[in-house]
Amino acid sequence: MRGKRAVRSGPWKLRIEEQASPELYHLGKDISERNNVADSNPHKVTELLDALKAWEADVERSAPAFR
Repeated sequence: MRGKRAVRSGPWKLRIEEQASPELYHLGKDISERNNVADSNPHKVTELLDALKAWEADVERSAPAFR
């Protein structure tokens, strides 16, 4: 995705771009993604980053089966 990634859990969406800090949005309150709330929700940023890393590792482990 050209250095862009995202993960969503419930109303939370975390966007990650290369060379930038992660951005966190609460889509239930901010569907237009205008208010980055990462600084006030560091625990949620960590939770979603961990979930994304786990998913990516799982995909990487599964990838050889599809080659």
